[in-house]
Amino acid sequence: MSHLYFLNFTMRPVRLHHFISIVFVTTVFGLLWKTVEVVIEHSNKDYIEDTISFESALYQKSPAKIITDNKLQDNHLAKAVQNSMQDRLELINKKCQEGWKPQNDTLFKKLNLFFFDTRRKLGYCHVAKAGCTFWLRIFTYLTRRKELKYFGISNPFMIQRIHLHTGSLSPIMSNHWPHFEDEIFRHSFRFFFARNPYARLLSVYFDKYYLLGHSLTRFIPDLTCDYSKAITFKHFINFALDSSDHHLLPISDLCNPCVFKPHAIGKMETFKPDAQFILDKANYGSILRHYNHSYRVELELESVVNENFEYLANIQARYGEDCLSAKSLSNRIWNVFMYNGYIPRNLTLQDEGISFTKYGFLMYIKKIVSEYAMSEDQTMQQQKQYLFEFYSKIGVEKIRKLQQRYLGDFELFGYSKDVPKNTTS
Repeated sequence: MSHLYFLNFTMRPVRLHHFISIVFVTTVFGLLWKTVEVVIEHSNKDYIEDTISFESALYQKSPAKIITDNKLQDNHLAKAVQNSMQDRLELINKKCQEGWKPQNDTLFKKLNLFFFDTRRKLGYCHVAKAGCTFWLRIFTYLTRRKELKYFGISNPFMIQRIHLHTGSLSPIMSNHWPHFEDEIFRHSFRFFFARNPYARLLSVYFDKYYLLGHSLTRFIPDLTCDYSKAITFKHFINFALDSSDHHLLPISDLCNPCVFKPHAIGKMETFKPDAQFILDKANYGSILRHYNHSYRVELELESVVNENFEYLANIQARYGEDCLSAKSLSNRIWNVFMYNGYIPRNLTLQDEGISFTKYGFLMYIKKIVSEYAMSEDQTMQQQKQYLFEFYSKIGVEKIRKLQQRYLGDFELFGYSKDVPKNTTS
């Protein structure tokens, strides 16, 4: 009856009114939905462009080959980087097929030092003192970009190092290993950076133990407030040989390449082109267009001075200003910049006309670095000379123990076990 009722002629005006209303509502809804689609399409345009070429070629089950898709401007350099990456992966494959095992095969999953950008499908194994601050900045920016905008941060290099390393502002890390093994891990372009074990150890010493990156009480229990007593390199080496501090663990233990299966292995000795190669794979290489030697040095100056003066403020608040003075800290920072090749080794820090505050000392050190600008080659040469000088004071027995502890790093990443040589003779 009801169906027949709605077909009755007397109800036709009502039905027509309803029909017109439905058509109107449907049309309006359709226009609104089309607008939403346009907005969504516009917002996702960059994402689609970023990922379409990336997803088509990168993932392989073994790290045997790298797809050639470089955006490095110099074709000759691009080919050289491509060949270097291939050689490194072939060496890793060879060692893994021969049955190489890390000294500690539980650290890789236990420490879980992995970062993944799910949007760009980029996976990084974190290695301390092998460009880690650079990559922490990149991954923090990639994974927390919306949050960073509220702080006025519009590029990765605006992020202060102290915020990365204290955890107040750091990348979103992976969850526990098993969850990611089947999904993000397996489908990401994976990489890490290696470094000569001798140079990496010396860098850890400067940054974490000679300066204030670590509390000295980590390995000197009776030391309370006397930070004025800088730890010697010999003392540091004794500690490093048995330490479980992840800054001092072999890279081959931290990022077991036979399990991690990297698609690229960068090296600190060729950092800029290697980083460019990796970021080009994620369609993010443009971020490095202004990243050159002088820019990197300026970032390092600001980061180290700001970080250490922040630590100094905490130390003095707890123990008093007699524990460590700003002048003493400034002298240490000056020495480290000299060891790193940012300041010529014949210069000494002058007492007169310098304000030993964070801002005052930073302005002074920038002025000196600008006046005595050292080229990248000069910087590397000075670093090598100091590397020789520091290790020449370490006994043969200690050197042998270091070679054994970092044997995997020497063998897997193609570094010589020979003690650093004098580069001036």
